[in-house]
Amino acid sequence: MNITAILTAKHTRNAKDISAQFLNRTEGLKLPFMFFFGFLLLPFTIFGQVSLSGVSDTMAVFTADNSGENFIESVILEAYANLRLQARTKGGAVFYAAFNVTAMSGANAQAAVSQGLTVKGENYAAMMELERLYVRLNGDYAKLDLGLMRLAFGYDTVFGPSDYFNPKNPLQPNARGRAILGATVSAYPSDSFKLQAFAVAPKDPLKADGSGSQFGASFDKYWEWLRLQGLYAFENTGQFGVHRVGMSVKADIEVGLVADCLYTINPEDLSGVEGFSASVGTDYSLIDGDLYLLAAYLFNGAYSVTMFSFEENPLGYIGRHNVYALARYNFSEFTNISGGCMVAITDEETSLTPILGFSHDVLQGFTITLQAQAPIRQEFEQIAFTALARLKF
Repeated sequence: MNITAILTAKHTRNAKDISAQFLNRTEGLKLPFMFFFGFLLLPFTIFGQVSLSGVSDTMAVFTADNSGENFIESVILEAYANLRLQARTKGGAVFYAAFNVTAMSGANAQAAVSQGLTVKGENYAAMMELERLYVRLNGDYAKLDLGLMRLAFGYDTVFGPSDYFNPKNPLQPNARGRAILGATVSAYPSDSFKLQAFAVAPKDPLKADGSGSQFGASFDKYWEWLRLQGLYAFENTGQFGVHRVGMSVKADIEVGLVADCLYTINPEDLSGVEGFSASVGTDYSLIDGDLYLLAAYLFNGAYSVTMFSFEENPLGYIGRHNVYALARYNFSEFTNISGGCMVAITDEETSLTPILGFSHDVLQGFTITLQAQAPIRQEFEQIAFTALARLKF
């Protein structure tokens, strides 16, 4: 049996003392931290309008497993902050930037330190990363984004196969999307029609020959109750490149309906249906919106963008067929409970993961969330409890 318990607490200490102690212990991070605080102050002197916002998470995860020698399999403690800066020039351009700062211990810290991603403090490992850094130029009928940004596709919020830069997984709701370095141009011929072209740098930043870079285009068309998106992307790799074609449809009628798909084509190694990933889903609200129901299905080709890969796609799915269902009930506008389940079917086995959740808004912007997951394959072996305290500001 596996048990995960998460205990969360909000920590308040003097930011100046924290910074001084951290810099003294971690010599290698002095330059990044100097850049970080300089980055926060510089726009105040250059730009006309500046706003600062963010999210602070304190999380604890406790996992237990009765199939091995040790009852406690892993413990994770983590304090995370996402700081976002937006600055508008007097000419109308907008500058965006965001940093992630994380202090952790346990299994996550062990993995991060082994990959050289963190520095070790007295009883924690710490990591700082740049999440966003781009400029937006706005026009009457077009906009241009340049830099490190989030590039999203599709309307499916559960599986989202067409959103291949940032795959989703409902079993890991706290996973943070990655940014891409590139450029996008968006045009708006009308209020209900959008055209977009994009260019993205290779996933491996050390490649100097441009291999792995991507170019593509998409369109979005809106009607009163229907949305339609089409996508094409070309990846510069191999002799003929890799081609991706996707489509996403969302309809809001008596119930919400969504369909999302992406087909990956490699002319040098045609994989047929195995390059295909497609999802369909529906949601509905009852009892004046207090009860929310959702169900979704994903077909997962062996070489599709949603297939699990430890290095390429750790949020991917192992099952060829995946079904997710969720029911959430709001006791009030501040408190809700939820229950869900993920079923993954492969050629060898079927796995089942029940999920229970509780969420309560303690204060405005401050939420405590508790969740339990218990993956079941041949037998009930493992359970994980997660507790998360989130502050939005």
